[in-house]
Amino acid sequence: MFTISQFFQSAQEKLPAKFTLLIIFALFIFPQVPLIPMAYSEFWLDAGMIAGLNMAATQHLRFGRDIIFTYGPLGYMCFPTFPEADPQLVRIFTLSCYVLTVYAAWRLLAQEGVTCLSGVALIATASALFFLDFSIGNRNVFRIEVIGFLLVINILLAFRAGRSGWVELFLLAIVSGVAALVKFSMACHLISLTACLAVFCSFDTNGLDRKALLRNLAVLALIPGSMLVLYYCSQGSVVYFENYLRGALQLIVGYSEAVSVPVHTAALANVAGAMLILLLVTRGLWREWRRSFDALAVAAVVAAFAYKNFVVRQDGWHMTTTFFELAMAAVMIMTRIDNRRYRSLVTIVSLAFVGSGIAVVVNVAKLDSSHVLESVTNLPTRMTSYIRFEKTASELVKRQQEYIRAYRLPDPVLHRIGKYTLDIFPNDILIAKANNVVWNPRPIFQSYGAYTPYLDNINATHIEQNGPDMALIQWSLFDDRLPFVDEPLTWEALLNYYDFLYQTPKFVLVRRRIQAKFVGESAMTESEVDWGKPVRVPAARPGEYVSMKAVISPTLAGRLSNFLFRSSSIKARLTVSDDTIEGRVIRANLASGVIVSPLATAQTDIAEIFDCWSEPRKNSVKDIRFDTSTQWQYQKKIRIHWQRLQCAPPAPQRNP
Repeated sequence: MFTISQFFQSAQEKLPAKFTLLIIFALFIFPQVPLIPMAYSEFWLDAGMIAGLNMAATQHLRFGRDIIFTYGPLGYMCFPTFPEADPQLVRIFTLSCYVLTVYAAWRLLAQEGVTCLSGVALIATASALFFLDFSIGNRNVFRIEVIGFLLVINILLAFRAGRSGWVELFLLAIVSGVAALVKFSMACHLISLTACLAVFCSFDTNGLDRKALLRNLAVLALIPGSMLVLYYCSQGSVVYFENYLRGALQLIVGYSEAVSVPVHTAALANVAGAMLILLLVTRGLWREWRRSFDALAVAAVVAAFAYKNFVVRQDGWHMTTTFFELAMAAVMIMTRIDNRRYRSLVTIVSLAFVGSGIAVVVNVAKLDSSHVLESVTNLPTRMTSYIRFEKTASELVKRQQEYIRAYRLPDPVLHRIGKYTLDIFPNDILIAKANNVVWNPRPIFQSYGAYTPYLDNINATHIEQNGPDMALIQWSLFDDRLPFVDEPLTWEALLNYYDFLYQTPKFVLVRRRIQAKFVGESAMTESEVDWGKPVRVPAARPGEYVSMKAVISPTLAGRLSNFLFRSSSIKARLTVSDDTIEGRVIRANLASGVIVSPLATAQTDIAEIFDCWSEPRKNSVKDIRFDTSTQWQYQKKIRIHWQRLQCAPPAPQRNP
C-alpha cells in the first residue's frame, strides 16, 4: 500500500525535487500587502489599536513610559499604517521574516531521512500562513511564530542525528528577542521553547554534556541581549526597558481574568478533543521517554500556549491559530518516531489539525473560493508591490483616507480642540488619526487593557501629571463591561482634573482644570455582603461623589481555575433612579475604588457627571449587587468600603 510517507520520500529522492518543493512553499507564503485599519471593521478594536501603535511610533513615544500595551515598539511593523510607518523599514522587516521562514524550510528539506516529517511541516506552515492572511488578528504576528516552530523542528532533528543544531538555536534565540519587541506574550512562547531546547539538547547517551550546556546557556543570553539592542535602536535609550517588561507581564497576568466572555461550548469541545487526540498519540513515546523527552517537552509547551490563548476568549478569532499550532506540535512529536505505522498515524493527525484550522479560518473570515483564488492569482501583483513599496504605501494612504472619513469630528468639536492636545476614551483611536489632532494618550491607550490596579494607576498618574488639554469621551461597550468602570482610578482622575466643555449626540468634550476638583475624602462605614444580595449605596449629596471599594477574594480553587482555565466573570447590577444597569466588572480593579454615584448610564449622562454641584444629584445609584455563575471561585463574603469625595466650591461666574 502506498503510504503518505512513501509519497513524500519519492518526491524528495532527487535534489531538484527539494528545490521544487521549496519554490512552491516560498511562492505560497509570500506576504500580502499590509491592510488598512478599516479593513478590520468586523473587529473594530483592532483598528483603533493599529492606529494607536503606528501613531505612537511616528510621535516617538517611549514604550515603558508613554506607552504600555500588548504589542511592543516593533508591533506596528506587523500592522503598519501609512504615512506613520516608514515604508523602507516595513519592507525590510516583512521580507526579512519571509526570507528567514524560507531558510528554515530549506534547512528542514535538507535533512536526511525525514521526508514525511518535512512534508507535513511545510504543508502545515504553508497552509497556516496562506489562510491566516485572511485573519485580521494573526496574519503577520503568526509568521514570527512559524519561524520559531520550523527552527525548533530543525534543532530536534539535528540533535537526533548527533549534531548540535547550534546555528538554528542561535537563530531561535534572536527570533525570540525580536518577538519580545513585537508582542511579549508571543515571545514568552518562543522563549520557553528556546529554554527547553537549550537544556534538553545538552544531554546525550552518556548523560549531561557540560560543554554543550554552557554553550547553549550562552545562546540563551542572546535573548535579553537582542531585546536590549532592539529596544535601544527603536527607543534611543534603555531607561524604560524594565518598565516595558513589567507592564507587559501585567497585561499577561491580568488577561485571563479580565477578558473572559461566555463559554462557547462547541468551540471548547473541538479544541478539547484535539488536545486529547494529541495527548493520545504521544502514548507510544512514554515508555522511551528519556529519548523523547525533548520533543515531548516542546510539543507540550506549544500545546499549552495554544490552549491558553484560545480558552480565555473561546471565540473564532482566537481559535484561528490553535489547530495550526497543534499540527506543528504533532510534527515535533514525529521527530522521535521511528515506527512507520506510528509515524503515518501522527501524520494523519497533524494533517487533520491543518484541515480543521483551514475550516475555522474559512468560517470566521467568511471566505469563499473567489477569495482563495484571488490570493493565488495576485501573487505577481504582490511581488511588484514590495518592489515599489513606496508607491504601494502612497496608494494605501489614499485608500485609508476614504475609510476613515467617517471618523471626522463635527466642526464645532474640531474648532474647540484646535491645537490643544487630546486623548480619547475609551478605545476609538481612529478619531485621532482621522482628524490630525495632537494626540496625548494615556500609556494603556485603550481602556479595556488597563485591567490590573498597576496598569490603572499608571493611566491615572499620567492624567494627573501629564494629561492632555482635552479629552473626548464616548459611551462604548466592550465584552459587556460597565463603561468607565474598567479603569476606576483613571476615571476618578478624569473627573478630578477636567470639566465639561461641549457635547454632541456621540461625544462629550472635556477641558483640563487649573486646579484639582477634589479637596478631600472621608471614609464611611464598612460592611460585608453576600453574592446576589443588593447593598444600599449612600446618597450622593451636591458637592461630592460616592466611591466604593469592593474586595472580592478568590479561593484557592478559583486561583487554580484562573491559571488552568479562566475565572468566571463577575457582573454588577446597579439600580439608578427608576432604571437598572448591568455589566461585567474587573475584580482586581474594584478594590482600588470605583465612583459609583452619580453614574452615567448612557452617552447623554456623561456631561452631567462632571458637574459636581448639581442639585438634586442626577443618576444617583440606589443599590448594587454582585453575581457570578461559579461562586466557588470566590470567598462567600464581599467586603465593601464606602468613601465620599468632596469637591471644591464652584468658581464664581464672571459677567460677560
